[in-house]
Amino acid sequence: MKHTHFAPLLITVAGLMSGCASQQVPTIAHTHIGHALEGWHDTPGQEGLFVTAENEAKAALDAAKDARTPGRSLSQIKADLSVVKAATAPADTAANTPAKYGIKNSLTMAASHIGYASESGDVTDNVKKSADEFSGKVIAVLQRCDLITTLVDDVMGSDSQEVAELMAAEIFKLAEANVQGVDIDGNGIIGNLNQEYGLKQLRKDLEVMIAEESPVYQPPERWFLFNLIRLPSGEWMFRRMRKGTGGGSYGGG
Repeated sequence: MKHTHFAPLLITVAGLMSGCASQQVPTIAHTHIGHALEGWHDTPGQEGLFVTAENEAKAALDAAKDARTPGRSLSQIKADLSVVKAATAPADTAANTPAKYGIKNSLTMAASHIGYASESGDVTDNVKKSADEFSGKVIAVLQRCDLITTLVDDVMGSDSQEVAELMAAEIFKLAEANVQGVDIDGNGIIGNLNQEYGLKQLRKDLEVMIAEESPVYQPPERWFLFNLIRLPSGEWMFRRMRKGTGGGSYGGG
C-alpha cells in the first residue's frame, strides 16, 4: 500500500466539538491505537476494543465461577454457561444486536487496528515491531474462546449433571487463563511463551509499546477516533465536516 506522509497539523474544530477551540491532529497510527485502547463507536459505552475484550473476559470468568460452584443444578449450570458463551463469542454478531462483541470479536478487532497502525505511513518502528508481536500473542486467547464455545455447546446438549460439572470446571480454567494467562511450562513466569498469554499480558505489552513511543502517545480526542475513514484507495483520512465549508479531509496513509 502506498502511503502519503503528512506533517502534524493544528486544525480549528469549532463547530465540530463544542467547547474546544483547537486540537492537535493525532497521527493515523496513534488513532488506530486509540481505537483499541480509548474508544470505538459502537462498543458498550464506546470503550476501546481491547478494553471491551477485557470487560467481556471478566464477565465470562465471573459466570464460569458461578457455574462451577458446588450444588448448582444442571439448569443453573447451563444458565451460567450461556452467559459465559455470550461474553466469549456471541452467536449473533449483527450490527444491530446489543451482544455484538464478546472477547473473540472485540480482541480480533483490536488486533486489526493495531495492525492498521503498523501499516500507516506515519507509524514508528516501535509500533511496527510491537504490532507484529501482538498479532501472534492474541492467538492463544482466541483459541481458548473457540474451545470454551465448543465445551459450552457440549454441556447444552447433555442431560448429565456429571458432564456439566466436569465441563464447567474446565471452562472456568480456560476463562481464568483468558484473563490472567497460564503458566504452561511451570517455570513460575506467565508470558514467556505466546501460548501462555491472557489479556493481562497483552495489556502489559500494549502499555510498554505506548511508553516507548516517540512522539509521545496521547489519547486522541473522541472526534478523531470516530471520524477516521478509509478511502477506496485504502488511505486513511479524518473526515472534515466544518460548518459553512464544503467538507474535505485531513489525514495520511
